[in-house]
Amino acid sequence: MPTLEVRRRTGTTETIALDRRSPLTIGASAAADIRVDAEGVAPIECRLNWSGSGFVVAAVNPDGVSLNGSSVWNEALADADVLRVGDVDVVFRETAATERKPVEPESDEPRFADDSIEDLKTYSPKSPPVPPPQAAPPVSPRKRETDRTSKSTAPVRPEKPSKPVAADRESRPRESATRPSPPEKPAVSPRPARSGPAPAEKDSGEYGVTAPPAPPPESAAISAVLENESLAQERPPAMLTRGGSDQPPRPAGPTLGEQIRTVLRPPPRRPGEQELHRSPLVVGLTIGSLVLLLTAGTLWFVLGREFMQRKYDAARQQFESGQYAQAIEGFDKFVAEYPRHELAKQARVDSARARVEQSLSGAIPDWDAGLKTLNEFISQYRDSDDFQPADS
Repeated sequence: MPTLEVRRRTGTTETIALDRRSPLTIGASAAADIRVDAEGVAPIECRLNWSGSGFVVAAVNPDGVSLNGSSVWNEALADADVLRVGDVDVVFRETAATERKPVEPESDEPRFADDSIEDLKTYSPKSPPVPPPQAAPPVSPRKRETDRTSKSTAPVRPEKPSKPVAADRESRPRESATRPSPPEKPAVSPRPARSGPAPAEKDSGEYGVTAPPAPPPESAAISAVLENESLAQERPPAMLTRGGSDQPPRPAGPTLGEQIRTVLRPPPRRPGEQELHRSPLVVGLTIGSLVLLLTAGTLWFVLGREFMQRKYDAARQQFESGQYAQAIEGFDKFVAEYPRHELAKQARVDSARARVEQSLSGAIPDWDAGLKTLNEFISQYRDSDDFQPADS
């Protein structure tokens, strides 16, 4: 029976026998038959099962499994094949029970058997019973091919008088005999079940008769294979410790960020084709224009404020120097041009004061006109926050 040698990093070696009826799993899961607790090992890395002609390794991991240094996904195992899973080496061994029995060295004297056809028909080693003969004459099996579902047989021909059968006939290069030797029955031992096509029987020689060999248990092997397949189909997937099956996880869909990048990604273009808005010249001119516009706006704002402040200062200077007519004209012009400026309110007040001072100043003061102008000024700015009576 084939076995597996599990060689771990610690130096320990474990031998596990393979069974044709139940697959064997290897992985990091606690449900695996051979558990490999190492980094990067999937819950179920691979599965070993019987395929009808031998044991095969089937990778469950999408990246495959390392067999003799190369990654495989479905490969038949041979003797001394090494599976590497993580830091564990699993060596496949075929025991001596499955190997063919070596042929004994032939002697110089040929051996013959004088068994008759009747003796050969009645002889049967320890093997499944032979079905009763049909109406047709006995046939000799030709090359038989065994697969999972059916087997085919070659055409048959009637048997002729018996030819001696020797146990080591397959390894004998030739048979030369002129006289049969004393009767001697060969020691026949039952052969173990063997998978694959059975070797074709050779014709016995000058008589053209082939003796029916011991019927190998081909039907039992086919039944075992079919039963193994049915059990594998009916067997539910191995459950992991945290739930789920040993099937590889489905690839995750694109994330939200990847979808947004896909939508915003520009359409493909031909080799050598350049978009206008991505040209270095256009980008440089655009940036330069924006800088110039920002600078011009800043200068316009600063110079405008400076110009308005100078106009107000000029009217204020004329008011303080006694040039009331020019000051009134300057204040009124400033209020008309910049009605929303923060100095517009003060310019209106200064214009009213200049009118009062203009009526009262001069060589001959006009007291009536000055008093009237003063009353109008008080009535206009009485409710203002900056208005203060003279006695305060």
